[in-house]
Amino acid sequence: MKISSGPLSLFIILTFFSGCSLLKHPTYRAIPPVADLVEKVRESNGTIHSVRGIGRVEVFSRGKKFRTRQFLVLTKPDMMRIDLLDFRDLPYMSLAFQGETFEALDMRENVFYTGEVANGLSLFVPLRLTGVEFIEFIFGEMPDQDQVSARYDPHRRFYQLTFGPSNRWDSQTFWIHPKTLRVVEISKTDASTGDVIQISFDRFKGVGSKSFPREVKIEIPRDTGRIRFIFQKIEINPLLPRELFRLLVPPGVAVREIEDEITQRPLILMGEE
Repeated sequence: MKISSGPLSLFIILTFFSGCSLLKHPTYRAIPPVADLVEKVRESNGTIHSVRGIGRVEVFSRGKKFRTRQFLVLTKPDMMRIDLLDFRDLPYMSLAFQGETFEALDMRENVFYTGEVANGLSLFVPLRLTGVEFIEFIFGEMPDQDQVSARYDPHRRFYQLTFGPSNRWDSQTFWIHPKTLRVVEISKTDASTGDVIQISFDRFKGVGSKSFPREVKIEIPRDTGRIRFIFQKIEINPLLPRELFRLLVPPGVAVREIEDEITQRPLILMGEE
């Protein structure tokens, strides 16, 4: 059939392609009831309670860069172990957390750090987070709040859940994949400093019905701090002894008790590339 090239035909063609564009990039998607959506995401996250992996960690802070291999173990809600590894995969620095109690062993300087301070993690990386907050970030945990709104983000094509303010955060926004219900991005605004902390997750590894990101990136744009974990090997829900989260003081190593807030430069950036 021959189509004439008049104004009506042009209108039909433009309408057809406009329709295709709208179908390809929908600006609206039906959202499940907010309570149901939050519950399903929490149920999915709740199936993972611990991870153990080895890979690469990259840290950028105020023009300084650091990159090394790492061994990372996390157990909800408040236990963590990080070992930085040399080219032989032997640890030269270790950090262990249980709640607010942290221990760090710097084998380069022969110093053992220990204390109960909320920001103990900042001794290790340029992030003003507690150990518990860091674990919550890595696992993509959502706050236990009833005040939450939901919308569909047409640009990112994810569900967007925004939680109300808390004592710690002015706002907390989570982007959720509509099909997998995985948390793919988080944005939190610090109530005291106004800093926006962004967390993104990529390259998910699936084990049965469970999945965990092989790549996690945490950024504080205004503070120019960024840390990225890239896992090459990862185990989901391994059996982990509590002893793994305690460090032993080697003979001849100086012990430094830390009681006040840590303000010094992160140890790992003292040997940056």
